[in-house]
Amino acid sequence: MSNSDSDVESDALANQLEFSHRPEWSDVVPIEQDDGPNPVVQIAYSDRFRETFDYLRACMKTNEMSERTLDLTKAACQLNPANYTVWCYRRKILYHLKSDLSEELAFVGQMIKENPKNYQVWEHRRLIVERSGHTSNELSFIASILQNDSKNYHAWQYRQWLLKNYSIWTNELNYVDQLLQEDIRNNSAWNQRYFVIAHTTGFKDDIIERELDYVEKRIESCPDNESSWNYLRGIARFRSTNLNDQRTWKFCQNLYDNHFQKDDLNNRQWRFLLGYMIELLSDDDRLAKSNKNLKFDLFTVRDIEFKSQPAFNVDTFYNVIAQDGADPWVYKHTNGWYYFTKTTGSDIRIWRSHTFTSMDAGECIIVWRPPNSGPACRAIWAPELHFVQSRWYIYFTATTCDGKSENRRIFVIENTNADPFIGTFTWKGQITDATNKWAIDGTVLQHPSGQLYFIWSGWEGDVNERQILYIAQMSNPWTISSARVEIARPIYNWEINHFPYINEGPQVTIRNNVISLVYSASGSWTNDYCLGLITASTNSNLMIPSSWRKQSNPIFRSANSIFGPGHQSFTKSRDDREDWIIYHSARYSSSGWTRQVRAQPFTWNVDSTPNLGSPVNPNIPIRLPSGDQNRVRYEAEHARHFNGPYPHPHSSASNGLKMGYIDYLDSVVEFTIQCPKSGTYIIVIRNANGSAGNAFATHLLTINYDNQIEIPIVNSGWNMWGASMIRVNLNQGANTLTFKKGLNFAEIDALDVFLDE
Repeated sequence: MSNSDSDVESDALANQLEFSHRPEWSDVVPIEQDDGPNPVVQIAYSDRFRETFDYLRACMKTNEMSERTLDLTKAACQLNPANYTVWCYRRKILYHLKSDLSEELAFVGQMIKENPKNYQVWEHRRLIVERSGHTSNELSFIASILQNDSKNYHAWQYRQWLLKNYSIWTNELNYVDQLLQEDIRNNSAWNQRYFVIAHTTGFKDDIIERELDYVEKRIESCPDNESSWNYLRGIARFRSTNLNDQRTWKFCQNLYDNHFQKDDLNNRQWRFLLGYMIELLSDDDRLAKSNKNLKFDLFTVRDIEFKSQPAFNVDTFYNVIAQDGADPWVYKHTNGWYYFTKTTGSDIRIWRSHTFTSMDAGECIIVWRPPNSGPACRAIWAPELHFVQSRWYIYFTATTCDGKSENRRIFVIENTNADPFIGTFTWKGQITDATNKWAIDGTVLQHPSGQLYFIWSGWEGDVNERQILYIAQMSNPWTISSARVEIARPIYNWEINHFPYINEGPQVTIRNNVISLVYSASGSWTNDYCLGLITASTNSNLMIPSSWRKQSNPIFRSANSIFGPGHQSFTKSRDDREDWIIYHSARYSSSGWTRQVRAQPFTWNVDSTPNLGSPVNPNIPIRLPSGDQNRVRYEAEHARHFNGPYPHPHSSASNGLKMGYIDYLDSVVEFTIQCPKSGTYIIVIRNANGSAGNAFATHLLTINYDNQIEIPIVNSGWNMWGASMIRVNLNQGANTLTFKKGLNFAEIDALDVFLDE
């Protein structure tokens, strides 16, 4: 045996030993898992799993960053690839040791092959590639994964990120074409084709004609392929979608005349052709507008009497005010408008509405887009709109164009107009203290004395170990004029149960001279994310740390099927009689940074601190904010339904029944809405999307058989109800709302309708 063979054998033997038997680990005292005295479920950890994570906890507590801890995280990741905290710790060690990231790509590549549908391994690879810039082999690597599972959502998501961020589009259409030659029913490949064109050439006239040629040939060869019909529908949207679009209609008519077996109406392979022809007929401009009580199908025209449907006047709403979004900020101005902003990632937008419970349907404008260079180039997070000294300011965080997290800082833009929807937000620059350290979630405390304070979450040094809350004085709304002072750091078990340790998202409310600073703690990607509280008196010196007192327990945490509530703002009801918290939560348990926005009222404790209670169960309606008008609720089980949909029971549904199985292109769910007068109305659609692969879904809505609207429905799972909101014009009297299947699959529970005034 050679020396090298002997060395390899010795290393392998050492790696099989328990950590407690390895000399190099003798200085570490493992920290055992603590599930509490009465765990709900006793988990039977293997000895190897238990010991590995006991040693890992000990190393994380001391923040050890060494080669041995790197090996330890490797063992932990192999035991539990879904442990996000371990991957974060591993990256921190890699960056600290300046390790060879090409070796890390090889390791995570093997992990992906063994765990191809694990989000954490794909996210780790993305961050390593972003850090290293090693992109040359990535597309071929993803292709090897897709060869085994052509519909792997995580692989496609990562591929799209690579294409967009590194502009490596050259051969992508050829790759997609190859996939479609291998499997014409590959819906993911059809989606990718659309994605590539949308981000490269765009849908110009010549591109549209080329793509129509492409998809029509494939439909002719396989007419029962829903994916190609959906692609045709998407391309045709860039042309006229009625009978005046002779090309699309003639293509369908030719299929119908020359291939359709008219004596075999039950032949399901033609259902997509017939469904699309019905859509074209229904949208035809030449249909008599006065004859709107007729329903057309391809074979007959029959009258349908539109009977009135039950409607219920309600003073409640179901607690989703934005089906997708994070870091919500709501501000009620003296002009009666509610202004709303949230993280979009790519720009800063503000919404306005007469009521915050329907903010998602409000008017929306983009007020700022990042430049292609400079310190605020990418990943725009947590904007806040403040009215300070008679001007509007938006504070937000962003990072540099290379996307490096350590470059994240806070910035300010200003609008001098009395209405933030008018005028322009101009760049004021970075807001920072002398240390210029990593910073997020900046907010302004307007003290009763007139003094301005800036409060934010930041790093103590240059390493992502913990996020600390700091305060500093301001000389004007865009300038810090003092040194930063620490007022809170993560210290309690509920704040340090995930690494890095986090205090962030500070928000201030003042009552009876008590300043309540409510902040978010624990891992924002976990169900443990929650709200904590520190307080101070308006009469104290806020620049002295001892003026601030932190409560030892969270004041708002996961409960009642709401997971990871955090990053809140506070506002008043329309008549100023009630206080409300607006917060984000995970869309479903352990959904990570996939979040939605909710709202509920709160009260006050005798010491003038907020009593937030617990998150309200999403299936229990909440009374509308005082001063808001009532709504009219239409239950979906009372709607007319054709070609597939039918009501079926579920305890989470508004009235115990929901409308499901809207599965075919000719499936129809139709409501008749009665309006007291013509005007602009808000329609809140309580719906749920549980399509496979976390896929996005849509319904196609026409109002009075005119002007089709695509209704987006994010994926939260079946019976995990969200809310799609639209703002539309309705006529006095009866209005017909017709829902059809769009992308993928979704169910409808109920509609709430009310005037936008």
